[in-house]
Amino acid sequence: MPNAKDKTTAIHIGWPKTATTSLQMNFLARHPEIFLFGLHGHTSIMMKVMNMIINQDTIDYSQAVVSRLVDQILEAHAFEEQRLVVSNEFFTVTHAPHFLMTDRTIIAQRLRNTFGSVKIFMTVRCQKSMLESMYSQWMKWFGTGHMRSQSYENWVCGELEKTQTSYISMIKYFDVYQLYCDIFGSCNVKVFVYEDILHDSNLFVKKLCRFLNVSESKGPTLFNQMRRNPRLTRLQYYLTVLFGMYPALQGIYNQISASLPEKTKAIVKQLLPERPLCTSLSDEVSNKLFHYFAEGNARLAFATGLDLKKYGYF
Repeated sequence: MPNAKDKTTAIHIGWPKTATTSLQMNFLARHPEIFLFGLHGHTSIMMKVMNMIINQDTIDYSQAVVSRLVDQILEAHAFEEQRLVVSNEFFTVTHAPHFLMTDRTIIAQRLRNTFGSVKIFMTVRCQKSMLESMYSQWMKWFGTGHMRSQSYENWVCGELEKTQTSYISMIKYFDVYQLYCDIFGSCNVKVFVYEDILHDSNLFVKKLCRFLNVSESKGPTLFNQMRRNPRLTRLQYYLTVLFGMYPALQGIYNQISASLPEKTKAIVKQLLPERPLCTSLSDEVSNKLFHYFAEGNARLAFATGLDLKKYGYF
């Protein structure tokens, strides 16, 4: 019977908003030499394993149960010539504003106990850009709840002032990099940069293929386009706030929108230009945010040899 510690090649630990979904769906799930154990292409048992590793309290967690479930998955999937790659962006951060995850050190230790001393790769993105993208996404998901009418600057200030774990504290990359180096060995941990995908996606994928020891020639043709989440426009933001204050209006809006002919919708769209959601910060908050991450990003650049400065990381 296959063994997880013998078959696993690498674990991809995130972060969100670093083309993680595109890598999972377009590359990891489609490369013929890779068997993806992850969020996309998962089975219900895979999801159960992921939830146990990420969310289960230590009192309830059983490494024996997790290992047994993983071995069942490997036994059910014949992949003699494939390399097992585990991928889940929530090893590093949760998707919701309310953080319910187990301590990330515990997650890393559980991954080591389940899959062995394997390669780790993480994808990072300049935090300024990441936060703008995440704010827009959260406003779409949760705008009618606790984030209602909260400006981007107020949200950033609130995150910076939190004494408990916040989304901003979870994207201090060097701390997580050092954690995984301590547990898996620095020679096994590799950092890939989201901005490199924008600059030259083919080169990015070829480097990833080399790291995973799979065919380089097949990689770039699979990763032919990134999956993009459209950012919230200013009009959508105002509607979100309005519907949060007066929920009944959303039903009326939906009825009117559904009844309009497509030509009318097109005319309305032309008359109402899609101005982007405002994610500007005052100089004071912008500088505070920059310095919050700068030291750790500089240490990450020194440890990895990556030129993060050219992308504004520090």
